[in-house]
Amino acid sequence: MIDMPILACMGMALLIYFLLSENIASREVEKIKCSKCKHEIDSSYEFCPKCQEKLKESCRKCNSKIDTNWRYCPYCGNIKKSR
Repeated sequence: MIDMPILACMGMALLIYFLLSENIASREVEKIKCSKCKHEIDSSYEFCPKCQEKLKESCRKCNSKIDTNWRYCPYCGNIKKSR
């Protein structure tokens, strides 16, 4: 017969495992395609590692990093100047 403390430890281990595995899965990086060369890259990149296209720039009003192709900053609503 299994002791109650052993069952409690096994239950806690399973709980910790599921919590950690869910947390790790949520950290997966979203992939996007470069607007110039169409190479698949991480959405966190500021430049394409294949063709060196600039992918992000700082908003002039709030300094948030935004996609160079966006017309507006999604954080403050600032309208960007044309490229």
